[in-house]
Amino acid sequence: MSLKYQRIKQRDLNLPLPLRWLTRAFSSITMAICLLLSVVAYGTLASVPMGLLGQGALLGLGFIIPLAIGTGLAWWLGRSHAYLGLSFMGIALLLGSIATIPINQWVHQIAWFEQYRALVFYRLPSIEMTELEFYSWWPMKLILGLFVLNMIWATFRRIEFCFLNIGVLTVHTGIVILTIGSILYGKAKVEGDMILWRKDLGGKAENIFYDATTPAIYFTHKDMNLMLELPELPRYNDHPPEAGTFTLPLHERTEFKQVLGNQLRATIGGFLAYGELVSDWMSHPQAPVNPAIRVGITSNPDDDKATLHEQVLIGSIPSKRVINQQLWSVEFLVSPHKQRMADLTEPFEGAHGLVVEIPHKKFRKVYPIKPNQTITLDDTGYSITVDDLGPYGMSIVTPGYKGASDTRAMLSITDGKRTFRRLAMHRYPKLTQDFVPAPDNPSVGPMGQRQAPSTDIKITYLDRSVSQFWIIQPDLTKQDLTLTACLPGQKPLTVPFAHDRFPVAILGTQSIWLQLIERLPHARRTLKAVITPKSKRKPNEEGTYLHGLIPIDLEIDLPGQTTPWRQRVWLAHMRYPNPEYAEGFNRPVTVHVPTLGKVEISFSRQRITLPFSLTLNEFDMIPYPGSTIPRDFYSDLTITQPDGSTSTGQAHLNNPLVHQGMKLSQTGWDPGNPKDPRNKARNDQGKFTNQQRYSILGVGNNVGIHIIFMGSCLIVVGIPWAFYVKPMLIQRKKRLIQQQIALEKTG
Repeated sequence: MSLKYQRIKQRDLNLPLPLRWLTRAFSSITMAICLLLSVVAYGTLASVPMGLLGQGALLGLGFIIPLAIGTGLAWWLGRSHAYLGLSFMGIALLLGSIATIPINQWVHQIAWFEQYRALVFYRLPSIEMTELEFYSWWPMKLILGLFVLNMIWATFRRIEFCFLNIGVLTVHTGIVILTIGSILYGKAKVEGDMILWRKDLGGKAENIFYDATTPAIYFTHKDMNLMLELPELPRYNDHPPEAGTFTLPLHERTEFKQVLGNQLRATIGGFLAYGELVSDWMSHPQAPVNPAIRVGITSNPDDDKATLHEQVLIGSIPSKRVINQQLWSVEFLVSPHKQRMADLTEPFEGAHGLVVEIPHKKFRKVYPIKPNQTITLDDTGYSITVDDLGPYGMSIVTPGYKGASDTRAMLSITDGKRTFRRLAMHRYPKLTQDFVPAPDNPSVGPMGQRQAPSTDIKITYLDRSVSQFWIIQPDLTKQDLTLTACLPGQKPLTVPFAHDRFPVAILGTQSIWLQLIERLPHARRTLKAVITPKSKRKPNEEGTYLHGLIPIDLEIDLPGQTTPWRQRVWLAHMRYPNPEYAEGFNRPVTVHVPTLGKVEISFSRQRITLPFSLTLNEFDMIPYPGSTIPRDFYSDLTITQPDGSTSTGQAHLNNPLVHQGMKLSQTGWDPGNPKDPRNKARNDQGKFTNQQRYSILGVGNNVGIHIIFMGSCLIVVGIPWAFYVKPMLIQRKKRLIQQQIALEKTG
């Protein structure tokens, strides 16, 4: 043993006993193992769901506790009665196994385990970070820091610095260097992407890329642009505005006031981690009066698995005021004429009917009808032949009625002097038309000359082949509703209509019910945020904000008014905050703010500036022979420094370009529209004009990766020395000592 190591041992013996034990505990291998287990446990939190961890812990306790008690009894009894001890050991194993069954059943009945069954630790509402952020979190840094201190302490105090121990010393040094490099890598890692357009298509030098993890919101007002980073924004969990669980005032930030002034208030009033914006109708007090109702359709509502389908009926839009189904229909009527309601509720037998009026003869009568039937209208001189009863759901293309559908009756009418045809509509009588023969006009078709229906005879066609329901708002200024039901073969029934549900059809064992959910007196089309069900989400896109939605509540005080102007807008995430990359509802939203003007808002990612600029000179995709599958694609780039100096380089699919510590990798390109025959069009230079127009480059750094590599190399070199070379040297030294002792004895 070297003199230095003997001095270390002696110094340990001179320490007070408590401090000596503390020093030994800190520098012992047990401390290192505990810290390593902490790292393993930390990593387990990042990969194993919380509910599964809790379930495993309870099952483990349920098995271990009986086993520990039984093992203790077996050891105590087994000293004098071996067979009895073995029996107790078997009973303990059996009890431990049986105990897991009720525990497992009990766990499945607890809501907590069901809620967190698939939720990992770093996705909890109070934490919410990416996996890289989780491994760079302060608890992990603390554990790794303690581990490094432990390794350094144990190395200096417990390992003798000699040639024989060079392997262990190298391994310890490599572990310390690798750990320090990992901490540095997690702290300084930057990753994102940028989009570059080809130079020949107007692409310019770009020095901006967008961070992969940090979201941001952008405001554009006049010529001023503002970016506000949103590191506080949730990532995995939904916070609907009505829940009030997340608010973020943006107007309190200094940058916001500098661009948009002190009067405008903007607050993020919620967050949806994975959803979509859909067009919907909502009631807004500042909108004109436009009555509408939201109804719900349920199949077997008393069934636990019943789902509610919602639909909005707009009284002012013919195509939006009706629900047409195979056996029933519902229509929302606002302030209908009394004569119209009298016609609709006329009782008659059969599936189809006509209400016929001849005003100048004071004639009014209701007739049940069938195809090919001729009706003589008493002594009026008129007769009507039913030529055809059209199918339910005939599409309409008339302006104002486009998208609506209706049933029709084609009638031939004669009064003894003239004969003409009438197309009578059931739901939209205003579309009823006459066709008068015009044999002298060759431009008129076989139906005859189209014209407005003759006022001499009025005909209302009633279709009772399905159950008809009318929800009626008699007065435009009042919210009272009535329900009129006309069932086939029964007298019409009118009752007050509230939020109670009512049956509209029975199909065997299945019943269909309709209920009023909401009145919308000032209906206005707007965007509605809908949360995507867990089953329909793409796991690899959760937490990326690609499907994130945020509501922005804008508010400003107006001069001379007691109530401020308010408006809420929903923003869908954009990969790049530029209007030219907008798609669907994923686009900037423009709001006209009183006294301030037009403000454009978009939700995207944090903008980061590169220390140099990139220009895309050319892009090329190299497919596999005989296919369109990319074998390689690359971007030919010009790199421009701030002083104007330039250089060139290429970023390939599997061969990134590294410049000034930044790695530029090829992550995407413009495939165009493969289904469009123009996709393969080329210009005079042979370059594609409808595809390969831009390239997407991944931008990132690998700070600390070389330190990690160096530490790994030291570990790789040191382990063979410690496990193979050192034992060989010790054996060789022993043989030499034994030979020397043998020589001394013989000499």
